[in-house]
Amino acid sequence: MSPPTPTFWRDLTLWSIGALLAGALGATLETALTLLSASGSSLSAALLTLIATTALWTIGAGLWAPLSAATLWASTGRPTATGLLNLASRWTRRVWRERATAADHRRAATLMSTVVALPLFAACSIGITTYLIEHRNGAMLIAATSLVAQLLIAGSLGIGAAMLRRLLLAALKRRPAASRFFNTAYISIATLTAGLSVALAASWRLRHTLMAIEGPTIALIGLSLLLHPVMAFSLRQRSPGRLIGALALTAPLIALPIAGVSSQLPETRRMLVFHAETSRFVLDLSQRYLMLDRLFLNGDCPVPGLLTREELHAHIDTCLDPDFDRPTSREVLPEVERPQLKQRPSFVLITWDSVRAERLGFLGGERPTSPNLDAFAAESAVFSRAFSQDSGTGPSLWSLFSGKTPFQVDLSEGHRFPPLIDASEPLLAEVLVGEGYNAEAILCATVFDSPRWTIRRGFERFDNVCGERTHRLAPNVTREGQKALRRLASQDEPFLIWLHYYDPHAPYFDHPDVAWGEEPVDRYDEELRYTDAQMAPILDLIQDLGKKRPIYTFFGADHGEAFGEHGPDPHARNLYRAVTHVPLLMHGPHIEPARYEEPVALNDIYPTMLELAEIPIPEARTMVSQLPTLLGAPPDHQRMVFQENSYSRPRRHTRAVIRGDYQFIMDLTARTEELYHLKDDPMARQNLLGLGLIEEHILRQALTRFLLTSTIPEGLED
Repeated sequence: MSPPTPTFWRDLTLWSIGALLAGALGATLETALTLLSASGSSLSAALLTLIATTALWTIGAGLWAPLSAATLWASTGRPTATGLLNLASRWTRRVWRERATAADHRRAATLMSTVVALPLFAACSIGITTYLIEHRNGAMLIAATSLVAQLLIAGSLGIGAAMLRRLLLAALKRRPAASRFFNTAYISIATLTAGLSVALAASWRLRHTLMAIEGPTIALIGLSLLLHPVMAFSLRQRSPGRLIGALALTAPLIALPIAGVSSQLPETRRMLVFHAETSRFVLDLSQRYLMLDRLFLNGDCPVPGLLTREELHAHIDTCLDPDFDRPTSREVLPEVERPQLKQRPSFVLITWDSVRAERLGFLGGERPTSPNLDAFAAESAVFSRAFSQDSGTGPSLWSLFSGKTPFQVDLSEGHRFPPLIDASEPLLAEVLVGEGYNAEAILCATVFDSPRWTIRRGFERFDNVCGERTHRLAPNVTREGQKALRRLASQDEPFLIWLHYYDPHAPYFDHPDVAWGEEPVDRYDEELRYTDAQMAPILDLIQDLGKKRPIYTFFGADHGEAFGEHGPDPHARNLYRAVTHVPLLMHGPHIEPARYEEPVALNDIYPTMLELAEIPIPEARTMVSQLPTLLGAPPDHQRMVFQENSYSRPRRHTRAVIRGDYQFIMDLTARTEELYHLKDDPMARQNLLGLGLIEEHILRQALTRFLLTSTIPEGLED
């Protein structure tokens, strides 16, 4: 039976069907991975996740098929790769037939010389570019030098490959029997096998890094793209009817409403946004450009989304009930007696990067990760439920030094990182220096080298003392910190010194002297223990200097750390407790050792420090001073702690509020809401939304009103 005659529409239909089949396989694999990652999902959520994932993959595959078909048609004259695969199939059979003949010698020699030259070129190219970047050359110099170097390497290796080819041809001519083993077919098989083995071994060794850079997403898309032409090729003998062809070509239009409806269940949306490897990107694009949620959200008061100021006011007027309004902090400040000090106090601010609070000993950690810090905490006021205002280093720190949440701060150039803080925002170091303080920052990590870090304003010294080092960084901070502390303490002026330790940040390095295991959380705990040991001399020095002059010490962390509870990213992508619950302790004259369980904000450091210095808090600061609590007043039971995140991948704008034991999260991009009891459900597995709890109404209302105080800077909208 002769094969059907190729026509444009038949080729296009089969090419589209092949894309949809490959997409369906990708969707099935992704759903399985999603359900494994999101443990404890209900049957209905799992089924809807499968439907939504398949629909989203169908949208992607249905758009990819005509685009790739148009490219193939322009280059080969047919809207399919079937002709190319036919040629490849014939060539493969020919190579196999000629594998031990003289006709194969040139092919084998050319292939072998190429197999040798290409890896050498890649290694040299990567090595030179890495060297240029590590030695801090400018972008233009890196680009120009790398281009010239790669051209020289390509030329040299080209000459070398040509010489190798000649030698191989001469050897095959002299010893024809060698072609039984040294031929194009066997070299191809050996190269593919070795390449696949190396790729699998490297993927396993770098699995944690690949998870952080969307490795599974790339793998799923790559597998589907590879299977697409194979699927289409396997259908080449079939002749689909007109109805099948029409359905294949219009699949994205059919899948869009299915994706819109099936993704509306909050649990399903949560699984798609945080656990799906590829569908979350299609969902994000569909929300932005295909108005997925605006078409399928129901009700008069859906989740606000990214509204203009006028639209938000209208939403508040329509949807909020004054009966659920509550104060965000206590309205009457208690009277307390301020401490009488012989001179103005100085301040030491110590922050660690990426500290998950419950991994520390004094906050319930099972391992002895922080014995020195534990001893210091025993003499301090410990706020055991402190929360950062974002889960990424940049937003958390610029908001800390501004006394606001990240996007209450007046920012510009949001499309670049970090954005610039407007000069009208009085930063903590600026305020203190304006009142006669000296201010220095001893930091670690190349992220602080950028001149765009406007939190440097006010600091007379703002140094990354670790250079390009990647691990065992804490000794540098401690050594330079000790020098700076002694020098500043020898002067009459009060001072602020900020020390930032970076070792707990991923990637986590092994510390054989501790050796708690090979898993990421084991290495992470080892990094905490190492940082604690290296910081001990700073704590001892603070105690000694505190006998001669009043020094208040604040210890905190920019954010927490996750280990796969809500997707692969360790932090910076969401606002769950794992990545925002941070340590916070305050130590100094007249501060009695105590432990406070009420929620507070990390950024409360700003007004607390200024009040201790008896400096007026600048207007429009939204954080709350903890000085009354430190001096014996009851904690603030009405406090609401607000949080923001706008640096997820893909871009999502998430806001949250914590009050008492509850956290309410509102995703303005995904148009979802979540409510969790932080003590009963610390890993945020059981969304309590819709159960009729009064906290749902109170926190939704407070968070919606909070949106009026926050502005997404220009360039960060998408």
